[in-house]
Amino acid sequence: MTENSTVTTGAALTLSGVTKRFGDAVAVREVNLELMPGEFLTMLGPSGSGKTTTLNMVAGFLQPDAGRVVLDGREITTTPAHARNIGVVFQNYALFPHLSAVRNVAFPLEMRGVGRKEALRRAHGALELVELEKCADRRPAQLSGGQQQRVALARAFVFEPGLLLMDEPLGALDKRLRETMQLEIMRLCRRVGSTVVYVTHDQEEALTMSDRIAIYNEGVIEQLGTAEDLYERPATTFVADFVGDSTILTGQALGDGTVAGDGWVAAGPERSVVPAGRRASVVIRPEMVRLSPAEDTKSSVNQMTGHVTDVVYLGSQVKYIVTGDGGDEVHAKIARSTQWSRFERGDRVNATWESEDCVVLDS
Repeated sequence: MTENSTVTTGAALTLSGVTKRFGDAVAVREVNLELMPGEFLTMLGPSGSGKTTTLNMVAGFLQPDAGRVVLDGREITTTPAHARNIGVVFQNYALFPHLSAVRNVAFPLEMRGVGRKEALRRAHGALELVELEKCADRRPAQLSGGQQQRVALARAFVFEPGLLLMDEPLGALDKRLRETMQLEIMRLCRRVGSTVVYVTHDQEEALTMSDRIAIYNEGVIEQLGTAEDLYERPATTFVADFVGDSTILTGQALGDGTVAGDGWVAAGPERSVVPAGRRASVVIRPEMVRLSPAEDTKSSVNQMTGHVTDVVYLGSQVKYIVTGDGGDEVHAKIARSTQWSRFERGDRVNATWESEDCVVLDS
């Protein structure tokens, strides 16, 4: 990587009907994705949901049983991994313990036929990009976890790949360092310009870093969209439950966007109508819930009356768990300010929210 060089355009990536089976088990089922050049896509989901299997098929470490993988208009479905020219960063970094940092970074260039002198020059430039030039001669055992992670990033960037794959690269770091490295990776990816596919099970990481997020569940993509789409407009109860904190109330749809449960009635936005008689779920984010003393009751819609059963101090917010008279729970996060009202366990309260602040889903 030459000084101040960047990849001017990342690679476009298309997955069409990609499927992978292991015996009778379907690990990935007919995944379809289109990534724009320079886009940062995160595959998010619980362990075993298919996200890493998909990444390995893009990398060429696994062959799909069906479907196509196309990179910049060229089909690479059966192309060997070493011939795809894709950068990969693993969770364990996979650094050579006997080589210095600069030699680790130079390695992929040398494997591509670049001369030793030129490879080392470009490797030094890549280490400078991740602010590790002073550690060039250290071996991995002499580096901290965060420094090793930066070396792995430099090694992936050094040959200027159009596509960069990252599989849980921050999983071994502590929370504070992980948050710092999230910002570092975002900065580097913007500067270098590569298209990025990032795998994680950490929802906060996905929300922080991504242009778009693909939510995986049991081998399929439940929803694909921006962080805002997934948080404010979840398409399924799985997405609502997996992304962020939420209350999910289940009752019977009345056919007009209203859902009735045991001790509560909720009216969703007009676009959320579920046919009458069907089971429906109401999704409410806790920061959208307001609490007031039970004696202030004025409306029975978008309201649950009950008792505060738990109070959790979160610093800038206080989280309340309200158990309604019918047994359902609503979570509320109230910002601490000069105007806030403090409730205690056992207090009888009303939990209320606006129709536009909830989503009604067909269960």
